[in-house]
Amino acid sequence: MNGFLPILLLLALASPLLADDVHTKVSLAPETTAVRSGDPVWVALRFQIDPGWHIYWVNSGDSGLPPRVKWTLPAGFKAGPWLWPNPEKIETPPLINFGYKDEAILLARLDPPANLSGGQVTFEADVDWLECSDICLTQKAHLALKRPVSNDPPIPETQWAPLFARARAQLPVSESEWRVQAFSGQNKIRLLLQPPPGKFTIPSDVLFFPSDPALGTAPDQSVSPSEEGLTLEFTPAKTVPVGGRLDGVLVSQRGWRGPASEKGLAVESILLAWDKAPAPAVAPESRITPILLAFLGGILLNLMPCVLPVLSIKILSFLQHAPEERRTAFRQAVLYAVGILVTFWALAFLLIVLRNAGREIGWGFQLQSPGFVAFLSGLFFVMGLSFAGVFEIGTSLTVLGRFNRRAAGTSAFFSGVLATVVATPCTAPFMGAALGYALVQPSAVALLIFTALGMGMAAPYSLLVLWPGLARWVPRPGPWMDALKQGMGFLLLGTTVWLLWVLGRQAGAEVMTGVLGAFWLIALGAWVLRRWATPARSNETRNLARVIGLLLILGGGAAGILMSSRPTAGSPSGLAWESYSPERLSELRRSGHPVFVDFTAAWCITCQVNERTALQDRNVVDRFQSLGVVPLKADWTTYDPVITRALRDHGRSGVPLYVFYGRDGEPGKVLPALLTPGAVMRALKGENHE
Repeated sequence: MNGFLPILLLLALASPLLADDVHTKVSLAPETTAVRSGDPVWVALRFQIDPGWHIYWVNSGDSGLPPRVKWTLPAGFKAGPWLWPNPEKIETPPLINFGYKDEAILLARLDPPANLSGGQVTFEADVDWLECSDICLTQKAHLALKRPVSNDPPIPETQWAPLFARARAQLPVSESEWRVQAFSGQNKIRLLLQPPPGKFTIPSDVLFFPSDPALGTAPDQSVSPSEEGLTLEFTPAKTVPVGGRLDGVLVSQRGWRGPASEKGLAVESILLAWDKAPAPAVAPESRITPILLAFLGGILLNLMPCVLPVLSIKILSFLQHAPEERRTAFRQAVLYAVGILVTFWALAFLLIVLRNAGREIGWGFQLQSPGFVAFLSGLFFVMGLSFAGVFEIGTSLTVLGRFNRRAAGTSAFFSGVLATVVATPCTAPFMGAALGYALVQPSAVALLIFTALGMGMAAPYSLLVLWPGLARWVPRPGPWMDALKQGMGFLLLGTTVWLLWVLGRQAGAEVMTGVLGAFWLIALGAWVLRRWATPARSNETRNLARVIGLLLILGGGAAGILMSSRPTAGSPSGLAWESYSPERLSELRRSGHPVFVDFTAAWCITCQVNERTALQDRNVVDRFQSLGVVPLKADWTTYDPVITRALRDHGRSGVPLYVFYGRDGEPGKVLPALLTPGAVMRALKGENHE
């Protein structure tokens, strides 16, 4: 995002004559004349910006930095998040930035303790900001606001009432009658905006400002107003998976209610799949078309990579017994179709219930859960190992086990269930339009569409079993079937690879790696079963091998699901790491900030252990935040000559290396390579809030 920021900062540092030149006046203003126990206190942080200069929004765009505020509050007070006014686009070709000109007013809520007493409280704030024109200057200010403590209800501060009214008018509204939906597909993001009933003028000057800097500045936005609403489309800088969250602000100078109010509309949406966008209403006489499309789409689902392995297994089971056991094959076909239909009905029912409850979800919603994806990938991994010949799973452990008279019905039914579950992320040709139609129709019509979809999916196998003429083309069982079964195993393992790719996109490479480690346990358990749970071994050996093998397999599966439910390293409870550069380190040290530098790499096991046991420790994180320590991460995963020189300057040739720089300007303290929370806390000892 901030590729041009070092250049801008160097320009600022190269202008010593301007070091004391401040082009933005910063002040704190209270909304009430006094503070009372139990009543929230609203304060405004006001930036008055000189003509020709600007500051930045929370997502600054191609360059720049948003203002940062560090509170020092009286005991017991808690500060809420800053509320940012609607941003504007600031273009300095080839850069596009998001920020403010002339004036910006941020609001924050301070909650006092229940037992507040005393004559006066003081709120202090250290503010850092970057102001830019042809050059950029880093500025900082220390602000203090004193308020008396009173037992009477707070009274509005007359002097600042217009300021707070103006500030709230410039905030994006989070609760609006407008309905906003977000969709992802074709490397683009599409926002659909539908106005409330009544006569509304659809604004055409809409701009979307994404809150996540990783999405970029969305420079290629296209807006298409119509009588039904408005469609806005843009290409993000990174792909946002279906099920991810999109946050930002839609800004229109014309306003969403009129020219004088609601110019910003907050967007907080779960991304659905591209072809799940609301479809136009279809007349009742035209409903036969989406039903036929759903049936054809269900047939073609059998050719999708996520379904073909399951269908192939059922065909293999049929080949083993056709044509001698026609009655049993008929029963299998019926139960396989029933399994498919029951699962489609269950998914449709859940979709309809959640949709009617106001939830924005789409087809394949269960695969938006990393835990479920991890479970499904583990199931396919075990089945793939079994079919490839690594070990044999008894029919009591798998719904797709070998055919026998007693387990055939259960196997067929659950084969249909599993085929439907893994089919949901696939959208076959003809199916997208039918689903888009179903998800916006009345419940009865939607259920009919899902029934047609299930019947289409069950049709190929059912026809193979039920059509007598097709049986003549089925080859006789023979040794070739064992090779075919092993080939089906590799299809299942291929599906596992696809599911792991989905998991990596959802939860990150770290979680995916943890699940692969769980698969290692599963493979070890399979090897134990293959090696010792054989008829050639004694009963005691076989039983012990079965217990150990099953424990390893089940333990690996549980570990995989637990890993997939872990919070990622970028969770809000962790440290807010910045990227290391010598320029950033020098800038922070000149400004008096304590700095902690972590020289690390993804392939360094010691680094990863230290991060989880020491740097993510809750007490360490709290101490960093209370002291205002800025954490810098020097990532050496790929070769970087700058980081290599920094390591050499400290007498090191590799990672890990941890260096803490205090406010005193002394050389950095090098911490032990095997890091503990105690070692970090001892390095921070002596730092304070002064």
